[in-house]
Amino acid sequence: MRSLSIQSGKILASSLFGTLMIAGLWFFGFYSINELRVSFGPKALLFIVMDLITAGVTVAGALYLLFGSAADISPRPLRRAAQRIAAILDVPIVSFGHSHDEEVWRLERPSGGKGWYCNTGTWIAVFTHDVLIPRERVQYTFLRIRDDQADLLHWSPGRGEPMKVILLDEGDPLV
Repeated sequence: MRSLSIQSGKILASSLFGTLMIAGLWFFGFYSINELRVSFGPKALLFIVMDLITAGVTVAGALYLLFGSAADISPRPLRRAAQRIAAILDVPIVSFGHSHDEEVWRLERPSGGKGWYCNTGTWIAVFTHDVLIPRERVQYTFLRIRDDQADLLHWSPGRGEPMKVILLDEGDPLV
């Protein structure tokens, strides 16, 4: 609950800051145009151009916030962090969660042994209308660790037992 209120506060603060910046720039432009010693026609044209630019910047900013890539969590920073942890601690398994994508990735260890990064994803509903991935809408993933082996599994209510999570290959591991 606390992290939700922190995120809400950040969104509110950044929205307020953006609004104040746009309003401040608009008033600066308004004052500057008003101080010009020209007739009504050129001033009116400059006001129209300034308003169109302000509206365009506002719409572009809103579209970026709504549809920008910031909402997409790239797995690469988590992979790099897992690789650093494996390099420092020389552990066989590094596990994270909350990226909403289950993942298993090979890690390099200083001792030369096998190392794996496992991301358990999320237990909340995942909406994938435009992407075909082999998963349930809500998939209860978990990591089963035995000795130095880790299995990324999900609970199958229909079968009453865990099943391996189907993962898609994504290419170069440490890019």
